[in-house]
Amino acid sequence: MISTEGESHSTVENFYFFVFFFLKISELIDIFQQKKERIKMMIDNREFDVDDNGKKRIVDEIFKKSKVLNNFNKKKLKYLKKEKKYKIEEVKDKFINEYLNIRNNSVNRLQSINKKIINKIDHYIWWFRNDRKSIIFKKGNEKLMIFFHDIIKIDNKEFLVPGWYTFKKKISFLDLMAGINFQYKLLTKSKKFKNVPQIGIINKNNKSMIELAPKLKWKPLNKKDKIAIEIRKKIKIENKFMIYTR
Repeated sequence: MISTEGESHSTVENFYFFVFFFLKISELIDIFQQKKERIKMMIDNREFDVDDNGKKRIVDEIFKKSKVLNNFNKKKLKYLKKEKKYKIEEVKDKFINEYLNIRNNSVNRLQSINKKIINKIDHYIWWFRNDRKSIIFKKGNEKLMIFFHDIIKIDNKEFLVPGWYTFKKKISFLDLMAGINFQYKLLTKSKKFKNVPQIGIINKNNKSMIELAPKLKWKPLNKKDKIAIEIRKKIKIENKFMIYTR
């Protein structure tokens, strides 16, 4: 007699997968309804025409495999002051897919709290629900880095958590320092964040950032500190990450 136990188990797994997928799609559609003005603006500013194949392209876009991009001494400071090619660009909704590709880039995932590859449906849901502010840091027309910051609340008190991604695996030291210096000035001199404590999270294996941290006014928090404990719970940070404040 042929056993159908394996087939039944597979059928149950497929059923739960489709239920889970349906719930995700329903959640995404609900978000689109809530953000319809924002979605309309994206469509109005689209860089391609929408035709009768629009629905098919949306499905294809969701299911296609995500592209993962494989790819201070005085003299240096003087050079940075003379360099006028650095500029910034606000991250807008049209950047939604490229942002995901950069986030999924291995060089960025390895330094992140969440190292998993994010799928498109989860990314779209997160994109329209979060209040993260992101800026592209450029040298000429070349995109170098994305700087971002999130606001989290612990015991009704706000904390600002900054971070950044790089567009390429390799970035010159001078460009990296110029970008980090820009983010530092942006966040520490902003009137908006004047009274908001900032939290830094650095991977213990990232020796260069650990050495740089004091120069950016970061002070390490003791792991037994109440704030450090609450932040680890809130963001689900592993012990291989160090927590700083400024």
